[in-house]
Order: sequence, then structure tokens, then C-alpha cells
Amino acid sequence: MSRRTWHECFSSASETDIESFTKENKVSTYRTEHFQAESNNKFTVFKSESHNHDQRNDTTRLKSPIRDTVRQMSDKAIDINHIFICITTRQLLSACKYSSTLAIDCTYKITYNELPLLVFGTSDLNRHFHPLGLCLISTDESADTFKTLFRVLKSYVPLIIQQPYDITHVMADGAAGITSAMCELPQARRL
Repeated sequence: MSRRTWHECFSSASETDIESFTKENKVSTYRTEHFQAESNNKFTVFKSESHNHDQRNDTTRLKSPIRDTVRQMSDKAIDINHIFICITTRQLLSACKYSSTLAIDCTYKITYNELPLLVFGTSDLNRHFHPLGLCLISTDESADTFKTLFRVLKSYVPLIIQQPYDITHVMADGAAGITSAMCELPQARRL
């Protein structure tokens, strides 16, 4: 892959001019907080040509059918308020045999539409974390989201590990949706 070439596109001695330039060109606020003046009290902004993933060099890696499936699913998502896309594999779910404790948390502002990304996993007796998967969701940690996740795990994990699977403990933050969803798991305790 070729390296990016950077070009100077704007210079000014005024921090206000730089801020208005970045707003007009939709530069991330995070990046503008780290602007510093050069030794001559002049601010300079650089830009590069557009970053295009289609122009990458060919690799020996096989094309991913999962990437195409996710792209098709997201193209068909007309209503952004009702999304629940769970991404996992049989190999990841097989780690459920190590523990019946489920660790769950959401992170925000990682996707273009600022949809929450739900990350879940388990840990073994040696306190090693084993990720089980992640879910792209549109509901801000609602009880329905966690109920759906619990139902999916309860129905699919036993098929993979060839033994019964019950979630006995849930390790999470203080989200009200998790507490409400715990009714789906009568044997589980919250950590």
C-alpha cells in the first residue's frame, strides 16, 4: 500500500481562523483540541489525498464473506432505530465451556452513526478474558437488547459446546437495562 502524501492547505496566525476553517471542512473536534502554534505563532493545517480502501494492493488473504454479509445487512437497515447485529463465531462461543459468568459492556462513538457496540465475553479460572462476540445495537442498553442476547446465548451455546449452558453470573456496569433483563436468567446473580 502506498503512503499518504500530505500537503499544506491552510496557515494562519489566528487560532479563531483555524477553528472556523476546521468547522467549514468538517475536521474532528478531537483533532482541533491538539493544535499547537509553531515557534513563529503560526498555525498550519495539512491534508492528504482521500483514503481509498479499494486501491489496496492485493493480498493472499481470502475474501471475507462475513464482510459482504454485514455490508448487505447494513444497506438494508432502513430504520436505524431497530438494529441488533450480533457478530460471533463457533470458535468464540466454544469458550463458554470455561465459565458461566458473562461480562458485558457497551462502548459508544465507535461507529459512524454513534450506535452502541455491545461487547461480551467470559473468563476462565486463571482470570483470562475470552471474548465471545459483539453486537451492533441501536437501543441504548435497553432491557430488550440484553434479553435478546441472553436468549441467543442460551439457545446456541449448548449446540456448540455439547452440554447444557446457563449464565449464573453477569458482570456489568450499573445499566438499568441489564438489571431488568436479569429476569430472563432466574438463576443468575449480578456481580
